[in-house]
Amino acid sequence: METNTSKTNPQNSDPKVPQRIIHHDEAASFLTISRKASLLIAVGVALILFGASIVVGLVCFVDLFGGDDDFAASLSVIPLLLLVIPAVGFFIYAGLGMEKYKYIESGEFETEASVQHELTKEYEERRPKYIMGIVAGVGLILLSAVVFIAVDIFVPAYESLSVSLLLWMITAAVFILIRTGMADSAYKKLLGLGDYAPSARSQDKVIGAVAAFVWPLVTCIFLVWGLVFQGFHIAWIVFPITGILFGGFAGLYSTLKGK
Repeated sequence: METNTSKTNPQNSDPKVPQRIIHHDEAASFLTISRKASLLIAVGVALILFGASIVVGLVCFVDLFGGDDDFAASLSVIPLLLLVIPAVGFFIYAGLGMEKYKYIESGEFETEASVQHELTKEYEERRPKYIMGIVAGVGLILLSAVVFIAVDIFVPAYESLSVSLLLWMITAAVFILIRTGMADSAYKKLLGLGDYAPSARSQDKVIGAVAAFVWPLVTCIFLVWGLVFQGFHIAWIVFPITGILFGGFAGLYSTLKGK
């Protein structure tokens, strides 16, 4: 098929790579599937975090009011696993739904000029909403830290239970951030903006490969630490620490590659 490059928006500058033309219906379908996938992933992550909060909350409750710590830790794993099972199912279903749009992820497409114009207009209209979502999510995370510190200062006896409250607030924040972030990313992928510009895609592949290894490893560490060494009351700390370190790695890698 011959294409007039003056009427399309190329996302991959390599002339050897065949370009697929994105029409209006296909772009609309991708945005719809992306929204559904973001909901599934957000719910899945929320279920896992909520399960972790149950583990922490039950162990802390026993520490506070008395009881068998080992029994409480073992018992709390049951609801965690029951929540992880549907979460994994949501992740798989979301991934399968996005499978046919791999060419958009890799940037091997061009967008019709009329579709490009329409998407740009839609994105500019929706962008304030996405920004507000990010602000709300980050604000909840910061507020959760403030609540945790306040409890530690004013009612230290309930400090352990405040960890569960911290996780609940983080769960709500992550849900908002995933929904907002994936919706924003869908438009950026189609428009070739930000991290989805041709020059940035190679960096994203490396960071994604590292994430695919790191996060399952961290989850295994959490479960082994909790189940084998009875450390669920503190093992949750591996997630925020890993998040901070991974964010630092991603930022440093992007900076170094950008030089």
